[in-house]
Order: sequence, then C-alpha cells, then structure tokens
Amino acid sequence: MLHDISIEWLFIKMSWQPDQPYNVLPHLPPAIELESIALLKACIPARVALAELKQAGQLLPNQGLLVNTLPLLEAKDSSEIENIVIPTRILFNAIAIAIAAKCWLQ
Repeated sequence: MLHDISIEWLFIKMSWQPDQPYNVLPHLPPAIELESIALLKACIPARVALAELKQAGQLLPNQGLLVNTLPLLEAKDSSEIENIVIPTRILFNAIAIAIAAKCWLQ
C-alpha cells in the first residue's frame, strides 16, 4: 500500500537506475476512496462553467485566439511576481508585430 510507505523513504530509496525497473508501485485500484461527496458536488458547477466557456468559444471566429491568449496572460502574471511588469496592451502589440513579421517573411 502506498500510504504504508513514508515520503522520506521514497526520496531516499528512489534513485533512478536505468537498468532496474521500479516495482514498488501501488496496486490498482487504490485502497482509499477517491470520489467523495464533496468532490462529486463540486463537479456540477465545474461542468456548467466548462459548458459556458465552450459556448462562448463557439461564438469566436477563431477559437485559437482564446486558447493562445491564456498562456500569454499567465506568463505576464507570473512575471509580475518577479517584479517584471508588462502592460497587457504592450504584450499583445509585441505579439501582433512578431506574427506580422513572421507572415511577411514567409
């Protein structure tokens, strides 16, 4: 069982050796209950939110626009943690210029 093994033991004993398989994997299915009532209740609003996002995405002429924007915004926000502040407008202008230059060079 996985819960019988301490985390410290895993870090000490788990040195990677390419010539030996790792056979201390837990048996499936796990012995603990993974689907709690709270988890299943949380799935309902998550499903509704995903359906709304899908519907909003279908209204866009180019769904890639939505998908490609999210990593840029996440990168901008994570840079702010390191005190590197880039306004969103400047970020998207730089991306648009890079895309235009790439299209122009082809």
